[in-house]
Amino acid sequence: MNAVVIEKCEIVSFGCISNTVITPASGINLITAPNESGKTTLAHFIKFVFYGFSGQRVSTVSDNEKKHYVPWDNPRTAGAVEFSLGNTKYRVEREFLAGKDICVVTEKLTGKEILKGLVPGECFFGVKEEIFTKTAFFRQLSSPGKKDDELAEQLRNLVASADETVSTADALKRLSDAKNRLRSRVKGGGLIPALEEKRGELDKTLGAAVSLSGELGKVEADIKESEAGLKSNAELRAQVTEELNGIERYEASLKYEELKEHARKVTESEAEYNESVVCFGGKEPDKDAVAAALKLISKRNAYIVKKDERKTAYENAEKDVENARKESLFDGRNVIAIRKKIRAITSAKALMVFLITLMLLAAGATAAFNFTDLLGDVEFLPWQYIVVFAGAALIIGIILIILNSAASHFATKNGFSSIIEMKYMLGQYPAAQQEIADLELKAFNAKTLYERADEELNALDREIFTVTEGMPGDAENVEKRVADIVAATETALNARTKLETAKAVQEAAFAGCDLKKISELAENASQPLHTREELEKALRFLKDEDEKLLGILREREGERGRIIGAGGEPALIQAQRDSVAARIRYLEQSYNAVNIAAEALNEADKYMRSIVSPALSRLAGKYMSAVTKGKYDRVSFDTSLIMSYETDSGTKHSDYMSAGTRDSAYMCLRLALIDLVFSETRPPLVLDDAFVRLDGDRLVNMLELVKTVSEKGQVFIFSCHDREEQILSSAGTEYNRIVI
Repeated sequence: MNAVVIEKCEIVSFGCISNTVITPASGINLITAPNESGKTTLAHFIKFVFYGFSGQRVSTVSDNEKKHYVPWDNPRTAGAVEFSLGNTKYRVEREFLAGKDICVVTEKLTGKEILKGLVPGECFFGVKEEIFTKTAFFRQLSSPGKKDDELAEQLRNLVASADETVSTADALKRLSDAKNRLRSRVKGGGLIPALEEKRGELDKTLGAAVSLSGELGKVEADIKESEAGLKSNAELRAQVTEELNGIERYEASLKYEELKEHARKVTESEAEYNESVVCFGGKEPDKDAVAAALKLISKRNAYIVKKDERKTAYENAEKDVENARKESLFDGRNVIAIRKKIRAITSAKALMVFLITLMLLAAGATAAFNFTDLLGDVEFLPWQYIVVFAGAALIIGIILIILNSAASHFATKNGFSSIIEMKYMLGQYPAAQQEIADLELKAFNAKTLYERADEELNALDREIFTVTEGMPGDAENVEKRVADIVAATETALNARTKLETAKAVQEAAFAGCDLKKISELAENASQPLHTREELEKALRFLKDEDEKLLGILREREGERGRIIGAGGEPALIQAQRDSVAARIRYLEQSYNAVNIAAEALNEADKYMRSIVSPALSRLAGKYMSAVTKGKYDRVSFDTSLIMSYETDSGTKHSDYMSAGTRDSAYMCLRLALIDLVFSETRPPLVLDDAFVRLDGDRLVNMLELVKTVSEKGQVFIFSCHDREEQILSSAGTEYNRIVI
């Protein structure tokens, strides 16, 4: 069954609400607000969009929706509803202004306008407004009254003609009047008896005329032969009809075997389901506990990821420390001794440079003074000193080269390209030491977090074993243990689904079947010798033969009338007699047709009493048992929807119930009516302050039933109390809270 699910209500102006958008959800929608805050207005807005205003000719404001919900400060009432039905989404816009009602229905995907001039509620829900308001549109509940009698009559009309507007009672009265005109209850009264009397008089007159003809014997023989042929055909027709009945018995036997097969599948599915829950102690798996275990496994997987991340961070930190130590080049060495040696080498090199410079200056000065001595008679130093100073500079230069080579070797030995680079890196060494210390601290912290993650993972494993204690599976690995539990749970749930499907198929197969009649027909059934088509062909052949024989019979009867002519006007008598006989046959056919029609309507009424009313009682009793926890599980309804219930002391009228219990009972009745009336499309269920007379315990049970109903379609609960919200929240029932 498809369900209409309202996804958006756009209220432009309706009663006390204007420029408001409400977004319901599938399932239960709860609207809790004080009185006169707009709850009932919102409920009637939904009905207004689908059906328009009702009760416009009623003078009282409370019963005239137009007077009640047209805003005082704005003569325009308008709004729209968007909803889905199956895989298609629709939008219904309605506006009421100056007595003119405009309604536009479009498909949202294509934007195409549909259902022009039609009532959307009648098209989508399949019923008129009266039935919608007495089933799916609940206000404060009350016992059935005159309008509920009308609903019962409409149900009977639906059974008889598939149209609730066609009155079965009126049709039966017209058929009864027609029967009385043809055959009156008074003996000898009516058109048919009068014509039969006239035909008898004509037969007598015709018989007297025929007796005068000498050829009458031959004609009579032909007539008897034709009648014998008709009789033989009638016997053959009876045999063919009997064989057709045998086919019906054979088909009944096939149907009976099919029903037994459905019952066998249900039995097998029950055994399979019972076997699947043995590991859970014979009960259905605790889905909450399984969900909790799965949640913990998900959490454990996150912990494993976190642990791996912390391990990676710890290993990376250790590598960073190792790399920093390698890059520092001085890690583990005597830095003070290195510094002293560098200073010694540097000082020696500086001294050698100074001495070379000094020797070269001395040699230069000596050469200069000796050159001056050539010009004058001044004597400074002999020429030999120039050689001495130059040789000393050369020796010192060689020493400097040796020192540079030693410095370069010292730098290379320590991993540097030069003494200058060593001096620079020595300047950076304190910072490198601090960096290594920081990286070591970071590595220590990363290791601590890694070890803590390991401890958390072990604690989570212990928690998972605690949650899954007593469940099937004995694996020591938590992931395999939970996987085994989930597999067992899935097996049990699949077995339950298979069982429910088998029961549903069995129920559908048994629906409308008279098992007693089928079993009786199936007894002594055998496979027919001929097919139904062959037998029907034989019947058609016999019909053609009968028509031929009847033609011959009429011809001979005509000849008989002609032969009788010697006694007066036999042709006129025969024509009159045939005309009367034809009129009688026509009226007899009409009378039989009227009888068949009346029987069909009576059968429909019996069907209402024997099938629909029991089905309604069964469904309502099932719901009533759930609401009263088995106290009232056997209720019944007559064809006017008046309820009775079974007690240990006998059957009692619903008036003996308390007001709250009676409200519960008629709530269950209407839920059952929804299941029966809305067989194609289920409308949203609107409950406007429907539970005001229910006590706390009864309300808990009723809301549990509403939760079950919400699985079939959308539900709106309007209430001025917070009882419903508290009960739904306490029970963990999902619902959508709507604020007006």
